[in-house]
Amino acid sequence: MAIIANMKKTEKDFEGKLKTASIDAYLKLQKIEGEKTSDNQPDFKARLGGFEAGAGWKRQSENDNEYVSVQIDSPEFTAPINANLVQNESGYILLWLRD
Repeated sequence: MAIIANMKKTEKDFEGKLKTASIDAYLKLQKIEGEKTSDNQPDFKARLGGFEAGAGWKRQSENDNEYVSVQIDSPEFTAPINANLVQNESGYILLWLRD
């Protein structure tokens, strides 16, 4: 797993800079308001450079730690980016996952 973003939490959202070898863009995980109607419905919209490019789902690890499972996609990507947003001692980091 590689850290692809350092994120900070605002009142409801998370924001930071997504950086990889070919991407350098502002990322915002924007909380979706309202009640979920199914477990598959995301909790966050992923906005990359100002446009909607994915979603995030609140999850709980086996150790009872909360995290957000994120999927980001765009036409120029060869495959979606799958990552987990986790809290560490300095804030929040987005960890890239190879599926």
